[in-house]
Amino acid sequence: MLAQTSERMWEVGFVSKVPWRKELEDIDELATLAREAVGHLISKRQYDFVSPHYDGPVLLNALGVDDPLPQYDHPHRELRGELSLDSPAQTVSTADSLNQVGTAAAKHLARVEQRLQSCANDIDDAVFDCFDITDAQRETILQEIALRTIEDPREQEVYDPAAISEPASDFPEQVKDLLLHFALRAINDTDDGIIPLSEIDGTDDLLTHIEAEFERVWGEHATDRLAEADAVLGNRSASDEAYPNLRAWLEDDLFEYHVTEFDRTPILWRLSSERLVSDATDEGFGCLVDYHQLDASIFDRLQNQYLEPRRTHLREQQAAANSRRNDESLSTSERATAAEEYDQCENGLEQLSAFEERLGDLAQANPRDWPSVNQERAAEAAERVEEFRERTASRLDTLETLADLKDVDMADLFSPSFYETVQENKDEWVNALDDLQTAFEAYAEAGSEPVEAHLYDLFEYYDDLVGSTHYASNGILFMTYYFEQFEDARQSQIGDSDVAERQRLLAELAADVDEYRQLADEIAANCDEVTTDISSDWKERALSEVVTAGYQPNHKHGVAINITPLAEQDIVPEVVADKVL
Repeated sequence: MLAQTSERMWEVGFVSKVPWRKELEDIDELATLAREAVGHLISKRQYDFVSPHYDGPVLLNALGVDDPLPQYDHPHRELRGELSLDSPAQTVSTADSLNQVGTAAAKHLARVEQRLQSCANDIDDAVFDCFDITDAQRETILQEIALRTIEDPREQEVYDPAAISEPASDFPEQVKDLLLHFALRAINDTDDGIIPLSEIDGTDDLLTHIEAEFERVWGEHATDRLAEADAVLGNRSASDEAYPNLRAWLEDDLFEYHVTEFDRTPILWRLSSERLVSDATDEGFGCLVDYHQLDASIFDRLQNQYLEPRRTHLREQQAAANSRRNDESLSTSERATAAEEYDQCENGLEQLSAFEERLGDLAQANPRDWPSVNQERAAEAAERVEEFRERTASRLDTLETLADLKDVDMADLFSPSFYETVQENKDEWVNALDDLQTAFEAYAEAGSEPVEAHLYDLFEYYDDLVGSTHYASNGILFMTYYFEQFEDARQSQIGDSDVAERQRLLAELAADVDEYRQLADEIAANCDEVTTDISSDWKERALSEVVTAGYQPNHKHGVAINITPLAEQDIVPEVVADKVL
């Protein structure tokens, strides 16, 4: 291992190169222990948001609540049904405090670690036994590992679940995981994939959705659990509202926490108007958007269902504040507070106008610089590719007909591997040419039409596709090395009506070989010409595809590409530029 990696990177790629003793495969105990170990690992990772095995926060598991999210659909999850996973030894009641739930979660996690460690030790013993390693030799091996790596396998943490009497040190993070989980579920359940953070008359904000999730899980005890969660998140007084710390965390910190927990790939997008004015006193409008429900109509939905109602709300608030600030019957401090509210509403309305302007900019087309001469060149190339594909398909059909003749041995006629190579590659050849024609046709359109980012790669792939005329090539043109050898068969066909079927087919293969090659060369030149004016950077092409006809998100390009236009318009938090992009 040290010879492979002096950096001591004990990873799968290195471990897999270590010589393997076949006898290990016959040890039933190892097979059982391996499955047991994976079961313990999945039991740990089912609380990790970025794992395909995620099944809910550990606090819900400690309650005995199974609450998988519909967003998690991955083939690896089949393992959950095939292996034995660790469940909490004892679940708590919804009447128990959040602190007691955290304690139960800590005991459960310690028990999983204890079992995993025991399983790992049993695997070591089974391997040592297979190699007939004595106790003294085992000690020497473990000592060497301790000296040559950063870990001493003889030093193991002691897990004692029964001795745990309080939540783990990461209990605040467990509470935040619970809230993030509830937010993911709530936004998935919405009809339009949008939850406002700002107050809008008649529309539930995120805090209201979270309260509903607590009621779903804790029922009559939801209020108590919410108050406990609020206390974990801060020390603001509940004199003005029930859960001030919870609201502040949802509005100010949830998104950044989500970015971190999801490894800088957020599926809850935070939109905000706050960065659009230099002197923002409060957020004019904010919301969460479900990336999975994101489409080109997002701006229309925001405008019609949220921005206009929010504007109406702010104007009503402003009018009320204006009335109070001019009411001389009120105290000086009350009038000052009203004046401050008036200014906040004014600032919020200014933000809304700027926000709508940015949405309008995003909705506007952003055509590519693609002059008509490029369009014409691409259109001509598409016609050449279509002709070349038809000729290629025709020759492949002829070869197949030839191979079906009783008196034909393709190995003797061509070479031992010729026809096998053709059979292996023919579908790829024809399909790739069909895709290449599609690519040229796409670039034959005006610059106002989006072009799929991957189509550029087909121009780059063309040289490998056609290959050379050398017999050792695996490209399309390698066939012509053999076809031109049957020129005599083509000549003998002229005027001879009694030519055998075999000779006729060979003559078809030999026909116009030079013209066929020339057509392939012309297409190669067209590929080079078209790619000259196209960015070789996939990200640039993908971003262009998203914005060419106005913002049209494409989920196959991922979060970073799709959120970039929004980040450029400053309608998402700065953390997007810092951590996502």
